[in-house]
Amino acid sequence: MHCVIFINKFIIILVGMTVVTAESLFRPRVLDGVDDVNNEFPYVISLETSVPWYKNMYRVCTGTYISQEWVLTAGHCLALVPKITTVRYGKMTIPRNATKSVTKILKMVPHPSYQDIAPDAGMKNDIGLILTQKTQMETIGKLSAIDSKFLTGLKVRYAGFGRTGRLHDETRPLQLGEGVVIRCSHEAVRWCPAICIVAHCSRRDHDAAVGDSGGPVFYEGKIVAVVSGAITPPEGIYTPVSPYLDWIRSTVLDEKNLL
Repeated sequence: MHCVIFINKFIIILVGMTVVTAESLFRPRVLDGVDDVNNEFPYVISLETSVPWYKNMYRVCTGTYISQEWVLTAGHCLALVPKITTVRYGKMTIPRNATKSVTKILKMVPHPSYQDIAPDAGMKNDIGLILTQKTQMETIGKLSAIDSKFLTGLKVRYAGFGRTGRLHDETRPLQLGEGVVIRCSHEAVRWCPAICIVAHCSRRDHDAAVGDSGGPVFYEGKIVAVVSGAITPPEGIYTPVSPYLDWIRSTVLDEKNLL
């Protein structure tokens, strides 16, 4: 039996008495995922930063353009150190120096009631928005108005870019996963609100990973949640968007493009 805990920019895996940190597992992304080879989700983007010991920008979280200048992501992604500074979008298999699909972040807006309650490894209102320079994004992600309480038992898909670990990782495509929404276990009460997703029995290791934080969860092509964290595999924790639609609308001030 093992336990995976996502805490902001760290991933800690406990296997018996062995502890493995992010330094030795620095390439987490959708586990057993499928590449988005057809660029089905061009509006799902990589949130990136730079650190002194790494020469290039590297991926830390995932987000979704819900307008030409607003990105939806997880609240804890906005609290990372060093801070996210850049959005990269478009075809990720093209080398960075050959694409112009990079834009700067102008403002980060975590939900006003966001709270990281570590060390208990839980979060409240783990959702946030990022304002960027206006892009020429032709297709944007659509939010679903379905109440998260009615998602239980439904099949959903999720997407994430994972973290950059090596130079060639910068051209990894978006990866996709899928699962079924279940009633959350008692351990998940530390996340509020939350929905929980498990993989099909034949793919029990299939799950989102730490670099996928903030990535979208889709039901019938619309966004119903964002990747938040995990406790005991294979149960993943996701923040539903339905409780935050009014806040998103009032922040973005562009209601016609959201639904």
